[in-house]
Parts: sequence; structure tokens; C-alpha cells
Amino acid sequence: MSRYQQLFFVCTHRRSADNPKGCCGVKGAEEVVDAMRGWVHAQGLKREVKVVNSGCLNCCDRGVTVVGFSAEEGAAQTWYTRVTTDEVERLLRSHILENTPYSDLVEFF
Repeated sequence: MSRYQQLFFVCTHRRSADNPKGCCGVKGAEEVVDAMRGWVHAQGLKREVKVVNSGCLNCCDRGVTVVGFSAEEGAAQTWYTRVTTDEVERLLRSHILENTPYSDLVEFF
């Protein structure tokens, strides 16, 4: 049995300001992490859902990137890009409570 039912990696990687690739760290990544953790705690889900900082997830030009993993066997990861603090509640409510990826921010590869 997995320790957490849901695990979210949030890219908080930082590059120098003159790097043309950009990075999530300067696009509000830390604020997204804080908002996600705050929502998880407010819902009483901190034993089931973990939000962690990650290094670069290679979607630098698409803003803050979040990857959600489920402990369900056979479940695929879901990639979200352009995540902002304004979208956090809708993303988590859809992904966790409704068990449906939040389609407005899903990134397909």
C-alpha cells in the first residue's frame, strides 16, 4: 500500500533571468506549491495527498508545471502546465475529489 493516494510534483527550478528557456521558478512556482499545500491541508487530506517541489520538468516555456501521480494501480500520471494560484483549487478539486484531470491545464505529449 502506498503512503499517499496522490502525489504532486511542482517544478520550482530557477535559471538566470537572461536564460531564453525561462523557468517555472520565476513564474510563481513557490506560490503554487504554497496554495496547493494550503488547499490540501484545509481539506484535511495531508495524510493522503503530498505536494513536493521538483527540479526541472522540461516544460519551461509553458509556465509552472505540475505532475500528478495516483497510487491506483495502472493509473497514468497527469501533466499540467501554465498552473497559477488562481487555478489551484479547481485543479485539485477536479483531480483529487472528482478523480478527473482538470482539462483546462492538461498537457498531452
